[in-house]
Amino acid sequence: MKAKESKHIYLKFFTLIIICGFLGGLAGFLLNYPGFDIVDSVQLLQNNILAYGLYISSAGSVVLMLITALFYLSAKNTYRQLETNDSDALYEKADHLCDTGIIFGNITLIFTFAFYGINVSGIHNNSSTSLLWALAAFLLPVIFCVIFQILFVNLTKKMNPEKQGNPLDLNFKKIWMNSNDEAEKFILYKAAYKTFQIMQMAFLIVMVLLMFAALTTPIGAFPFMIIGILWGLQSTLCCIFSMNLQKSKKIDSDDC
Repeated sequence: MKAKESKHIYLKFFTLIIICGFLGGLAGFLLNYPGFDIVDSVQLLQNNILAYGLYISSAGSVVLMLITALFYLSAKNTYRQLETNDSDALYEKADHLCDTGIIFGNITLIFTFAFYGINVSGIHNNSSTSLLWALAAFLLPVIFCVIFQILFVNLTKKMNPEKQGNPLDLNFKKIWMNSNDEAEKFILYKAAYKTFQIMQMAFLIVMVLLMFAALTTPIGAFPFMIIGILWGLQSTLCCIFSMNLQKSKKIDSDDC
């Protein structure tokens, strides 16, 4: 039985190597295909993003904020129904709406920070109007995200009175985590480990794509350094925390 499993593992591994080699060869062929200039295509895309970054960020932030607000209103409306009708289905629906709304709030925040950097990079004339527009397109969504994070947390605390913590408190995550029951902590731990695995693969894929891009485009060393630092930091910290937990045997420590 073990021999069969071993053969199956080897077969899967070499099959994956062959597929990756084929995809790498295909990518190399496309990059050198006559008439296809990836450098010009990437440069054109970058120039358009820099030129219209203020419009893209403004429109994108409005859409994301609207989606976040709609999820909050839906969750709040479902909670009101829950007050008069104690139903597990309504509770799960309200909880799911809160979680999804928080996800869109986080996406809004990341989108805002990313495009603020792009907008600042794209403003070459340093006009006060453009700078103020870029600053407003950054500050308003950030303030919105902070407000709605508080609203989502307060709504979650109403549905779960055992929850504790204030989003404006610097120790909010620690306090919130301590107020979770064992099942919720277990779910968070599994989700964190799954995220770690996916991010390890994501770093690898991005690094390989950068290697292919470097064959035809002078992208420099900075992108490799950033990805390498983040990749190494994630892997190293995971190993350090794991060793510390094994040494102390404090799986339920507040610092987890």
